[in-house]
Amino acid sequence: MRLSIHDVLENGSFPNAILASLSTRLRGALGSRVKALSILHPSTQLRTLSKALPTSPSIVFIGLMLDQEHAFRLVDHGPAATESPSHTTEAFHELWGNKAELRRFQDGSITESVVWHVRDSDERTHIPAMIVRHILGLHFGMREDATTSWQSGFDALLRLPPSITSHYHASGFKAALTAFQNLASSIKSLSKELPLSVVNISPVAPELRYTSVFAPVAIPGGSEPTLPPCSRYIPLISLNLEFEKSARWPDDLTAIQKMKMAFLERIAQTLTKSIPSLHARVAIASPAGVPLTADHAQLEITTPDGWAFALRIWHDREATLLDRIIHSPATYSPHELENARMGRRWYTRRFIAAPRHHRAIAALHHWFTAFGGTVRLVKRWLAAHWLLRLHVSEEAVELLCAAVFAGVGSAGAPKTRERGFACVIRLLRDWNWSEGKKIPLYGASDPGPDVYSSSVSGTKGVWMLMTEADPDGRMWTVDAPDVVAARRVRALAQATHFYLQGVESGVLDVTVSRSARKFSHIFLSDNFGSVVGHVRSPGRGLQLCRKVTTSCTSSIFSECHGKSIHMDR
Repeated sequence: MRLSIHDVLENGSFPNAILASLSTRLRGALGSRVKALSILHPSTQLRTLSKALPTSPSIVFIGLMLDQEHAFRLVDHGPAATESPSHTTEAFHELWGNKAELRRFQDGSITESVVWHVRDSDERTHIPAMIVRHILGLHFGMREDATTSWQSGFDALLRLPPSITSHYHASGFKAALTAFQNLASSIKSLSKELPLSVVNISPVAPELRYTSVFAPVAIPGGSEPTLPPCSRYIPLISLNLEFEKSARWPDDLTAIQKMKMAFLERIAQTLTKSIPSLHARVAIASPAGVPLTADHAQLEITTPDGWAFALRIWHDREATLLDRIIHSPATYSPHELENARMGRRWYTRRFIAAPRHHRAIAALHHWFTAFGGTVRLVKRWLAAHWLLRLHVSEEAVELLCAAVFAGVGSAGAPKTRERGFACVIRLLRDWNWSEGKKIPLYGASDPGPDVYSSSVSGTKGVWMLMTEADPDGRMWTVDAPDVVAARRVRALAQATHFYLQGVESGVLDVTVSRSARKFSHIFLSDNFGSVVGHVRSPGRGLQLCRKVTTSCTSSIFSECHGKSIHMDR
């Protein structure tokens, strides 16, 4: 880029003039996508009086405070088309170069535009960085590999290796939602062949609310031998099925479970006849210790495209029968009472709380662009430390992330998933979990206290995540984490926060060992704390120890969402 002598004199030096021009260009290109833009660089060093000008900074950091509403739009609109080129049109072409093009839109308007092509929602979050790279290359002659962003390092944590994903038939959250909708339509179309009509099929799985660690995948039958052993497992996507009301259900808990199995078997037979290559089987799937009087059967379905679902039947009469036993302690033995309490707990969690939680979390994903990615990063971090699911349920993680977003409103919510991850880590570091955490999860659609929430009781779990429907805050934390695991999470959060704050100082060199003595020092590698060698993680896939070198002048804890962290693998 050529600068006039006036620009140099106005800014005091040639480097300052370059930075001023850079700021002007980026502000013009980013426009309403950002609320603030900051250009940071190391301070100039002391120099002798005989040296006339300061040296130019070798590294420049660009910090962006994004506007969630506009930051990730796909099209930048310019001036309307005119017969003769105007000054505005020429300025638009001068700013964008060959990216500017004349396009006609559905409303009939013809305008100068810039379109950003992305493949998925994850790549869409890179649009601000794509704009910065384009402007730097066009106006300042910088190669694309001369700019780096810390986003790419976090992206790698949530993606399976291309060598594995290339074998999958389909992948992605939208593909999973489409598969669910097709399966639900197929089951509802079979109502005439079932004794009762299907009223509703509701999803209760993180794969269908954009919060599973990895994007869901499909593995068609017969393709398993071509996959590495670590990638042949497909998580079941859980669904709840509700039939129409009927008085023909038995009035006995054991008989109800057998009736459910008969219904599931009938659905399996009908589906396999109507859809070629679909596989369905009834399975007994319940945690250890859950009595047979509680819901324990599910229909495992594998579609021709390779998607796997687990279907359970919700019958509201079960709650009445379980409550009848619980409220009559003199009539039943202690063993029967304990089984009834356990069955009631699982019924409440699986058929009452889970569908409502799913709807609320899915809504947050659509309200806040960074919410889903934040949840996935936090789950990945906990899984890398062997805490996810065993000690901290996925629903509890989603509630903690909801506290960071829903509790502060749209203006104060993190705009990127990396910033959201840092905020959740800070929450876990400072949170006094003996006082609980109130989370406004439902907002205007407040369902009020749940009459079933009192049936979920226990003393083992120490976290209390309170929502409008669960004032006790024990729905997803009744059994875990216990005090040992909760303290462990806090210690890991403190260490993680310390390392993230220290990113500004230079190099973060992580050496990971499987030794328990060194486990407290694990934080960051390709999966936020992996293990030397090949192991199966609570997340999916192989984990390899890597060395990460990180350098940044603007911490992701600051209000500027910086775009410049160098990650050398």
